[in-house]
Amino acid sequence: MKPADVLKKADNIVRFLLKTVTLCMFAVLMIMIALNVFNRLVPITSFHWLDEIIELCFAAMTFYGAAAVWIIKGHYSVGNWLENRIPSPAGKAFLRILIDSISCVFFIILFRYSLNLMLKTKEVTAVFQIPRSVLYACMPISSAVMVFYTVAFIANEIIGMCQPNSE
Repeated sequence: MKPADVLKKADNIVRFLLKTVTLCMFAVLMIMIALNVFNRLVPITSFHWLDEIIELCFAAMTFYGAAAVWIIKGHYSVGNWLENRIPSPAGKAFLRILIDSISCVFFIILFRYSLNLMLKTKEVTAVFQIPRSVLYACMPISSAVMVFYTVAFIANEIIGMCQPNSE
């Protein structure tokens, strides 16, 4: 198996995992909210633990979902409207590299501080006694994924600029 095939397979696995986790967290959120609304209409039990599950689901859905969308370049960017105004292919490539480089710096900063937060926190949740570091883990994981893919985007753009007839 060629290295390119291994990378493609790993890419497919990462995309699948991020998409699946995001969709599962969304489904759990919808179920929890529906149960809570139903319980307010027909009071059966107390959902004193609901906040912990919702916090976990929202954090994971937000950060893993952002990483999943980043991988497919689905986020709207200043480059989306600015790139159309640049006539030269080299200028467009330079703009994409610049925007990806700025994004990469942000993701590195996010990774550093979120990893620090995750590693230093010693709190646990009130009901389930889940370590808060588990809730915070989605931040450094998703930012690391975004750093990796952003570096790959920049490398691909540079390689494309170096090849003749790139556009």
